[in-house]
Amino acid sequence: MLPRIVACVVVGWALAGCSADSDSQRNYGHGGSSAAGASGGGGGTLDSGTTVPEADTPDTLSVNPEASTDVFVPDGDSCLKTSAAAEPFPLDMYVMMDQSGSMSMPVNLMQPLGETQWGAVKKAFVGFLNDPATPTGMSMGIQYFPLPIAPWEPLECSSETDCASGSICVKLDNGKHCVAKCTSDANCPAVSECMSFDDGNGGTLKFCSNDSCDVSAYATPEVPIAPIPSVNAEILASLNAHSPLTMTPSAPALEGAIQYARSWATQHPGHTTIVIFATDGQPTACSKAAFPINEVKSIAAAGVNGSPSIRTFVIGVLSAGAGPLGNSLHEVAKAGGTNQALIVQVNQDMTAQFKAALEAIRGAFMQCEFQVPNPGIPMDYDEVNVVYTAPNGEKFPVYYVGSLADCDPNMGGWFYDTDPKIAEPTKILLCPQSCQFMQAHSGSIDIEIGCKTITPPK
Repeated sequence: MLPRIVACVVVGWALAGCSADSDSQRNYGHGGSSAAGASGGGGGTLDSGTTVPEADTPDTLSVNPEASTDVFVPDGDSCLKTSAAAEPFPLDMYVMMDQSGSMSMPVNLMQPLGETQWGAVKKAFVGFLNDPATPTGMSMGIQYFPLPIAPWEPLECSSETDCASGSICVKLDNGKHCVAKCTSDANCPAVSECMSFDDGNGGTLKFCSNDSCDVSAYATPEVPIAPIPSVNAEILASLNAHSPLTMTPSAPALEGAIQYARSWATQHPGHTTIVIFATDGQPTACSKAAFPINEVKSIAAAGVNGSPSIRTFVIGVLSAGAGPLGNSLHEVAKAGGTNQALIVQVNQDMTAQFKAALEAIRGAFMQCEFQVPNPGIPMDYDEVNVVYTAPNGEKFPVYYVGSLADCDPNMGGWFYDTDPKIAEPTKILLCPQSCQFMQAHSGSIDIEIGCKTITPPK
């Protein structure tokens, strides 16, 4: 997209000499029209409480679309300004998709032969990938967990006589298979573990898991990251080729996903690369930690704190009453730099919820992270402003707050990915509050260069 460049002298924030945008960039005071078209002497509001003031009191300016706080702007200041539509970074997503046995559970427990959780998730991917509203500049890749160490088909059996010496025929989620007996991990392949199960007769059955604990297996995508929509058919064919089976090796799966995402991000520095970790259960394999979820949290934290930083978005597929699991997934998301998990309730419209979760992740980047414009001249980072344009054309500067930690819980704001006094920024990021506003409302963001950066009133 070619940037829209507007150059004009700004006097007291009243634009002089601008034609097309002059009416929408005047000084604002109380009273007037809302973005929804309401008008009146007391001032209009968007449904978020955003004040949309009138343009007939030239000494005040509402500087933030999140709040009605006004700041006095004296006449006499002048600056030369250029404005460009904010450009999001290309977004690359690596999906680590849970295909453990519990995903074969029906969405509606009252209809045991009805649609499964796995079926609902597949439909959500179809809807998301084929949505005409999906913007350009997005890419996706996918891998699954658990991955089998050896192909399952040759291991099928009907009784123990079908199995080699030292193996037994065990009924698993995906049918009966020959598995090797064990007493400890030492009896199993290096990427496996010795699992203990109740044999149904009061005893314990131990056998080597066929679920891989190999991080490198999960760091190798089944479908590598590629642009949407060209990758759509390959991802959907991949989903159709898989079905739920066995356990939940969350730790190596997430670690492998972050490894691949980090390698990809290193090769594509102009992109934003993230991991989407979709699961319906607690870790049940490939961890010796007393609390396996803590190991998963540590892996997520290492991802966001590494270089390049990889954030983990968690989509949790939960049945009613799964409160502890929801809390655990929120903790993983927070450790991975994304605040909280996106929860999908299986007793509701699961397909719509899962698709909405993917859309929310998309929106968090396509609407909330932008490239620092390159004006072709040395940048003065104290003369950059972020401006929100409401659907009716009204424009509202957003406060610069300095860092994520300084984001106001009510007014939001924006900040650079790094302090300009320390290093050259590459990203302009909206505070979570402002990001949520953008996702809930139509409108657009522009980046303006040349006028003193607007900060919150003291």
